[in-house]
Amino acid sequence: MSKALSGGFVPVGAVVTRPKIMDAVFNSMERCVVHSNTFGQNDMAMGAALATLQVIEEDHLVENAAIMGEVLMEGLKKIGETCPFVSDVRGKGLMIGIDFDRPKESFKLKAAWDMLHKLNFGVFGQMIVIPLMQKHRILTQVAGYHTEVIKFLPPMTITQDDCDWFLRAMQDVLDDTQRVPGAAWDTVMGLAKATMRA
Repeated sequence: MSKALSGGFVPVGAVVTRPKIMDAVFNSMERCVVHSNTFGQNDMAMGAALATLQVIEEDHLVENAAIMGEVLMEGLKKIGETCPFVSDVRGKGLMIGIDFDRPKESFKLKAAWDMLHKLNFGVFGQMIVIPLMQKHRILTQVAGYHTEVIKFLPPMTITQDDCDWFLRAMQDVLDDTQRVPGAAWDTVMGLAKATMRA
């Protein structure tokens, strides 16, 4: 584990395992460096990690992640019901993903989806990610190449106001995907055409 372990102060990572596995991996002097890292044995990093763990515990950030994660999941599922491109909303705590798929009803939206995918599969997520950043200053990410899933990994300190802001922004962006032609489709079609030219 790593990422936020130092509160974003310095690079920190940790390996957590059962004693039996630890003893099997590091069972001799020849194997003592079977797993090492650039920032290993850094006192400042360890101090930052301990302070971060203390804040996580004292400020109940794990509990906050569970509560705010539910708020976001429920809100996104409700919004997803209004958008024919949303096929699933899934996650645990504050690790959330939205799956997109070809709409089942609207001929116009099906045709737009098909045309986009003929140009470049997996670019639909950019139609969500780009306006969330440009219009609402919210950083999200497509979950991988050749996939129609975007992921959200908000900080553990997220508040109800933050969740409300994010859900309003998501509603705005998903509403825009249903306007064909429209700004969202123009942006993503430009990306797809540029990819094809390259």
